[in-house]
Amino acid sequence: MKFTTNRGLMFDYLKSMIHIVMDISPIKELCGFLIEANEDEGYVYITASNIETSIQRKVQARVEEGGSFVMDAKFLVGVLGRLSGNDVIFKDIKKGYVQIKSGKCTYERAALDAANFPKIEIPFPDDLIPIRCIRQLYNGTHYVSGTEKNMNSMSGIHVEITSNSIKAFGCNGVSLSVVEDNLNTGKNASFTLSKKAFSQLVSAIDDNDLLQVGFCNNSAVFIKHEMVFMTKVLQYEFANVQKLLDSISPVYTAKLEYDDMKNEISNMFNLSMAGKEKSYIKCTFKEHEIELETENDVCSTKASIPCVLVGDAAEYTFYYSSKNLKNILSMITGTMVLRLDKRGYLLIFNRMNKYMTTPVSSQLVAAKEKKIAAVKSGESVKQVKKKKSKEPQKAA
Repeated sequence: MKFTTNRGLMFDYLKSMIHIVMDISPIKELCGFLIEANEDEGYVYITASNIETSIQRKVQARVEEGGSFVMDAKFLVGVLGRLSGNDVIFKDIKKGYVQIKSGKCTYERAALDAANFPKIEIPFPDDLIPIRCIRQLYNGTHYVSGTEKNMNSMSGIHVEITSNSIKAFGCNGVSLSVVEDNLNTGKNASFTLSKKAFSQLVSAIDDNDLLQVGFCNNSAVFIKHEMVFMTKVLQYEFANVQKLLDSISPVYTAKLEYDDMKNEISNMFNLSMAGKEKSYIKCTFKEHEIELETENDVCSTKASIPCVLVGDAAEYTFYYSSKNLKNILSMITGTMVLRLDKRGYLLIFNRMNKYMTTPVSSQLVAAKEKKIAAVKSGESVKQVKKKKSKEPQKAA
């Protein structure tokens, strides 16, 4: 086997695929890339798989002699990143060893037998739907998406495609997001991917890439020029996010501008995370402003964000996770509408995106304030917990 290809391009492809490769596996080959050089086609095929998700990319090459091997993924990415030549040459030098040469540098590395790589055959679906904006959908939903540790109706990121739009939904029981974009496909489809698989897909594409997506055997297959990506579709019925949004009966509605608040929110978040005890953000919704306040064991600060009240409203105060607020308010730009219901459920949206979060309970706020006060007085958090455990419990 011997082939020559563009080092930079192959390096970029490997970097985009390494997130799929397993760090540890009883099958050693799954910790590496499968490299297959086809002299008839003049391409080198690169495959990575963790059984649940597989990706294959191809790079044009001068293939003098075809062949295949598996090589440790981290090593291969590291070597191609360190080499400086425009082209890289791969060559069999003896059984189980491959030489990698670029410029004035030459490496020799043990390789595994390609025949032992558990290659998953990626199907080619009959019906394909063109889609864009995958990165934008992921960026707007991943931080509120449930993990796959406890599979349920809030696991993963849910996508719905209609004849003229594409939407992504994320929900973790505390916050939710809906990100939408225009898409004229004339077709309908819906699927849910694990957050990890969605992240791996995003790593392999660019912002404006046009993909084709199809479905086969409980898997979603994404295709673009010189790349095929396949992953399992989660079989759980996703939470009815629209029902949650419809449950909000606003008692306070206001319009505000992102530019008026981005610095205040960022500073408030950074200060709330300072000290030994992280603090919540107290939000007071007033007629002409939203007042923000946080206090922990090292600092306290206040800020206000101007807003335009829509209709009449009383003054309301709720506490929120600083991280949730920062995530939500950093995702929507321009003019946004804020709606608050009597439970403290906070909905912020613009024309295309919607984000909702729930307040911190009064019990958690009281417990947090008690911990902060204890730390200020010199007590450790362990002492506070110990003291609390000795307090008599009230009868139910």
